[in-house]
Amino acid sequence: MEQQRSFNPWMIATFVLVGVVLGFGVSQIPYFKNANTTQTAAVNAGQEDSTKPTSPEPEIKVLSADQATQLIDGDPVKGDANAPVTLVEFSDFQCPYCSRFAQSTIAPIEEAYVKSGKVKVVFRDYPLDNHPNALPAANAAECANEQGKFWEMHDKLFSAQDVWSQSDKSADVLKGYAKELRLDTKKFNSCFDTQKYNDEIKKDLMAGTLLGVQGTPGSFVNGKEVARYCWGMNPYTQKYEWQKMSGAMPFETVFRPIIDAELAGKKWQLEFDSACRSVTVKVD
Repeated sequence: MEQQRSFNPWMIATFVLVGVVLGFGVSQIPYFKNANTTQTAAVNAGQEDSTKPTSPEPEIKVLSADQATQLIDGDPVKGDANAPVTLVEFSDFQCPYCSRFAQSTIAPIEEAYVKSGKVKVVFRDYPLDNHPNALPAANAAECANEQGKFWEMHDKLFSAQDVWSQSDKSADVLKGYAKELRLDTKKFNSCFDTQKYNDEIKKDLMAGTLLGVQGTPGSFVNGKEVARYCWGMNPYTQKYEWQKMSGAMPFETVFRPIIDAELAGKKWQLEFDSACRSVTVKVD
């Protein structure tokens, strides 16, 4: 995989990795030379066909308490501010996997843990370059947030993703959602038309990349990224290498045991089978 020599958060090529094989998906970006991420460990020369790891597994980032606190950078939060578990999601409103994650994973987390004060959910923007309407949608959500309706716009954008994301008049559609949500449309339109929150969105994008996020959705639970490297065939390079597995993982088999482990003060990590086709959570 060729690395970019400079980091431009608005010029990110994307692709889908083997997460789709696992039954969860992730829209991904290549690694950046000057970003603080762990690079994929390439196989040694002459061992391209090795089915066994030829180098140690890269480590998944675990943030310090201060770093974890900085994950919540004035971004929208749902739940009790003092909840013992914090779930931070880096997301793209035009990403199909993010839509699925919001509806099939985040929604049951809200029912089971957010409403009871055990978990708070933080949303951070991570619009990918191959989703041309993702940035306008992120601005729409931020403008709605000014009027206290971020989560209402968040839910609308994901539930109606197939409509606005494919429209050649997406700006008009997004403004229509503001009217539907009974926002002050004059104030919303002024905010939206001036792209008022571009810098804030760019800040989220850069922060996520420096934290090791390589695609959407990217999640952290109490400062630990919900991801792990798995040794397998990369369908794009046709080589065996360490591949970072993350994305729209399920609630019952991944996020529920992770949250329960955090509430019990136990350590956890993801476990994949030898073919990188199924994932479980190991709790110590």
